[in-house]
Amino acid sequence: MACELCGSRGQLFTSIIEGVKLNVCGNCSSHGKVISQISNYNKANVIKPRNRDFVINDIILKQGYGELIRISREKLSLKQDELAAKLSIKESLLKGLENNRIEPSIELAKRLELFLGIKIIEEVKLNSSIGHVNKVSIFTIGDLIKKDK
Repeated sequence: MACELCGSRGQLFTSIIEGVKLNVCGNCSSHGKVISQISNYNKANVIKPRNRDFVINDIILKQGYGELIRISREKLSLKQDELAAKLSIKESLLKGLENNRIEPSIELAKRLELFLGIKIIEEVKLNSSIGHVNKVSIFTIGDLIKKDK
């Protein structure tokens, strides 16, 4: 384990520093009151996290989806009230969609795509990895506070 103030590894102590209970090294424990010493643990019993990759799927609307809907409706020679009736939605909702004032639900966007033969939603995949933290990326409270020397 690492000191929560300076990040150094070694023997840790539970101390109260400025009213906050922290696990700190011997050097940093002098800044507060030592409550107890943290016993060393057997490293063989520690379960190390495995690297896990995961994908986040996010659905976004294309820029200018309202104009795509309007142009496709006009190509089919339909009026707003006719298209609204065929999709079982209110005409005011369709007007809002065509003016980009209202964003359609995913279900409605898929119905519009199917009926009008257009693509207004895009799937964005974000890849990320969870796993070991590099020693360089350990961020401690001491990094936030300017130490008086």
